This record gives sequence, structure tokens and C-alpha cells, in this order.
Amino acid sequence: MFEKEKLEEIRKAKDEWEKAFLQPALEKIGPKREMASLGIGHLESPFKEIYTPLDLEEIGFDYLRDVGFPGAYPCTRSAEPTRDPQKPWLIRLYAGYGTPKQSNERYKFLLKEGAEEIVMAVDLPTQIGYDADHPMSAGEVGRVGVSLSSLRDLEEAFEGIPLNSMRRVAILGNAIGPIALAFFIALGEKQGLSHEDYVVDLQNDVIKEYGTRGTQFLPAEPAVRLATDVVDYCVEHHPNWQPLTACAAHYGLGGTAAAHAAGLSAAFHYIDVLLEKGLKIDQFGHMFTLFTLGEPTFAGVAVIRAARRIWARTLSEKYGAKDPRSLALKMTAYTIAESTAQQTMNNIVRIALGTQTYALAGVEYIYNASYDEGLAIPTEEAARLAIRTQQILANETEIPYTVDPFAGSYFVESLTTKVENEIRKYIEEIERVGGPIPAIEAGLLAKTMGDEAYKKRVRIEKGERIHVGVNKHRVEGEAVPTTFQPDPTVAEKRIESLNQLKKDRDNAEVERCLAKVKEVSQTEQNVVPAVLDAVRAYATLGEICDVWRDVFGEFEFPKSYM
Repeated sequence: MFEKEKLEEIRKAKDEWEKAFLQPALEKIGPKREMASLGIGHLESPFKEIYTPLDLEEIGFDYLRDVGFPGAYPCTRSAEPTRDPQKPWLIRLYAGYGTPKQSNERYKFLLKEGAEEIVMAVDLPTQIGYDADHPMSAGEVGRVGVSLSSLRDLEEAFEGIPLNSMRRVAILGNAIGPIALAFFIALGEKQGLSHEDYVVDLQNDVIKEYGTRGTQFLPAEPAVRLATDVVDYCVEHHPNWQPLTACAAHYGLGGTAAAHAAGLSAAFHYIDVLLEKGLKIDQFGHMFTLFTLGEPTFAGVAVIRAARRIWARTLSEKYGAKDPRSLALKMTAYTIAESTAQQTMNNIVRIALGTQTYALAGVEYIYNASYDEGLAIPTEEAARLAIRTQQILANETEIPYTVDPFAGSYFVESLTTKVENEIRKYIEEIERVGGPIPAIEAGLLAKTMGDEAYKKRVRIEKGERIHVGVNKHRVEGEAVPTTFQPDPTVAEKRIESLNQLKKDRDNAEVERCLAKVKEVSQTEQNVVPAVLDAVRAYATLGEICDVWRDVFGEFEFPKSYM
């Protein structure tokens, strides 16, 4: 960027400035808090007092090689060359509770307030393939999401809500990908829509369940087979849909670098499996998204830019992708911003700042937590404010008009490269043990998350890392805010609904379809067509998952998980 003579001139001027200005100022200030505690990873003191062209010289910065232009290789700046200021990103809301009817009312409220995508939150029994009447579902039906068992439930949840009235529709059910896909295909048919009329977005990243959330119920290999069958089916039948979102966010306890390494490694594993199925990278590369995890402002922007660059270079250099759509990784972000149960109104500020970080980084799909989410299902007031937060950023700031405004910053470019190198180190560690699943089974990711979470907890307890309202500026005896109150009769209502469904449907047809699901699951054929027929016949989620339990067996925790 600068000639050698100019760099020497800058270096000499910086040395003089440090001696005359910086050192006396530091002596007055005294010791500073260590910003490395923000959780970037193993970086040694990643933040300095100032950044200059010397920092770019240190990393061998080359604008065209390392940054380039928005939407163009290496895609550091953005997945798209520009964006519509009227729709700079997609406003998503994660919602669902109780019965499908109760969730339907909430969905209509959120859409009226401006949500552009409903992301269905389903309860824990649904996530692990149990119907509401299963003994394992007791006490969990409809508690942390909507109880969902059949196509009839989906019809009720979206009654009066055409799927093409939203920019996308989604569900977070990672271990039930083929069923989730089939639900939305069949619902679209019921609503008289072509698959081109609406877009379905599935998280469908089952690998991260084994390492973080724990809602897996099948052994890993067949579970990955089912997840990739979803992508394979969409390549042929729904090429405009987004059938897999690899997740970095759920590994966040390990720090953002380790989290993005885990998420990207999982994505690369799915790619390997899909290539083994006979697909070409440019048939499906553009269908993947990454669920990112940010830190406050500059570090958050840097890690997102670094992840985009790693994706583009890996798909180009390792997998031979040529299609610019494959190389340009699109990002989903969820803003919870270390919200606390204490002084919940503080979370309004945290979530707004976190959402601003994602907007500045050019994330395509954003959904943010409500300020009371640490206590219960959000109230309507809190959910409305979550939407308004994004609307204010989209309509009352200059953010939508400029792509990657931090590009060229001595600080952000230096930090982006350092974070990229840190992510690559973690990816290499994961590859050394054989990939993401062996890394999980060996306890590598659990150790990373445990170690970093412990360090963070110690810093908070010692006051080295300030968490406002938790270890500083506390309010003793604060009143518990009013929270959403769930319906105590949800389980009873859901079991009644299931019993009625089984009386109304053609049970002989259901049995025939379930037998076909079993037959196909025992081969290498794609399971989605058989699952779709079963869903159309109103087979339940639990019935289909029981077939898979019978065919593949159930997941058992290895000792390294304990």
C-alpha cells in the first residue's frame, strides 16, 4: 500500500508519537482491562492502542487479493455486489409455543408488525422425533416451542398465512430435516402454491447437535445421510430453497474463532458427503448458509469477513467451485448479545448494538432475541421491540447504503486476517483428528468450549470482565418483570388432537407409506420422496422417526461426551 520509504517515515513518526504522547498518557491511566477476554480465541493481545499502515504491512495486506469488491472473490466484503436500501437484510423472528393454533396467533402478530420470515421454534419432543403422547414427551410439550406432529398441525399453524406472503419460512429442527422439508412442501401444495412461489429455509445441521445442543437421536452417520438427502432433493426439485445452514453460533462458548471453525468444518463435511453422492459443487454450494456468531462491533465484523474469505478460498481451491454464487457465503445471525436475566431492560441496548454489528458486517438474514427471552417466551411487547430494532437500523441509519464500510480500516483489516488465521488453526486441529464428528467424539470441541467458558466465568467472577448488572452496577432486590404465561393445558390439548388425527386419516395408507420409508431407508436411495408421501398421508413425525430408530438404531453417548 505504501512505498518502503513512506513506511519508514510512518514508523519513525509512530515511535516519536509513542514516546512523546502515548507513554505519558498510559502512565496516567494505569493498567487497562485485557480485551482478549472478549473471546476471540487464543490471540495474544489482539487489540492495540492504534493501527496504522504498518499493521497492514505486517500481515502482507493486498487489497485485491484479500478484500476485493463486494460479491466478487474472495467475497470478504459481502455475498452481493450491493443491496437494496429498502430491504438491506431479511427480518426474521424465531417464534412458537404451545399448540399450533396459539402459535398461529403469534405468527400473524409478528407478520403484521413487519417480520419478513417466521422461523418456527418447535418444542424439544418435536426436535428429537417424539409426538406429544410419547412418554418421553411428558413435561416438555409446547414449552420451548410449538408442539408439531403432523401436516395437520402445520396447516393450523399457518392458517390464514400463505407461505408466499413471507420472504422465507423456516424451522429449526436439525435432526428431522427430511420431515421438516416434507411438511413445507406438502403445506405449499395444500395452499395451491408452486415451489417457486415461496422459499423454505432449513437449519438442518445435525452435526452441531452432537457437539452442543444435544437434540440428536440417531447415530451420526445416518443422521448426516438424512441431512444431505434434503440438500440432494432440493438440488433437483427446489433449487431456490436454502436446505442447510451450518452453525457456528452454537459453539460460541469456545470463542468466536473456534465456533466458526466448527461450523465451517461441519459445512465442509456435508460437502464431502454430497460429492460422494455424485453431485457437483456448483449444483449446491450456493444453497448453504452459515449461522454466524459475533462479538461487539469490530471483532464481530472481522470474524464475519474472515469466515466469508475462508469459505470462498476453500470452495475455490479445495473443491474447484467456479460459480460466483457458490463462492459467496450468505450469513444468518441471531442477536442475543449476552443478554441477562438481571436488569432485563439492559438487554434492549445489548441487542441493538449486536444487531448493528451484524448490519455493518452485511449479514443477509438477521433475527434478534427479545429483551425478556432469558426469562420466558417473549411477550408481544418485547417481540415487537425486537422487530422495531431492525426496522430502525434499516430505515433510520446510513448502514443500508454502503457495503462493508470498514473495508480498508487498518484495524479491521489487520484483525480480519488475524482472526482468519486463528479460525484456520482450529480447522486444522479438527481435520487432524478426522473431521467434525471424530472431533466431537474425541471431546476436542467440548474441551475447547469448556476451557473457554471456564476462563470467561473466572474473569467475570473476578471482575476482570465487566458484565453490567451481573458483577457491576447491580440492583439489589430488583423486581421480577412480568413475563409470558404458558397455557398449562397444552399437553392435554395436543394429545386430544393426535387421537383425533388418527381417527380421521386413512391408517392403511399411513402404514403403507411408513413401510416404504423403512424400505428406502435401508438402501442408499434418497428418503425425501418416501417421507413426503408419508407426510401427505398424515403420518406423524413420531411414527416416521420410530421407523428410523428401528432401521438405524439410537444414538448412545460415548464416554468422551460424559
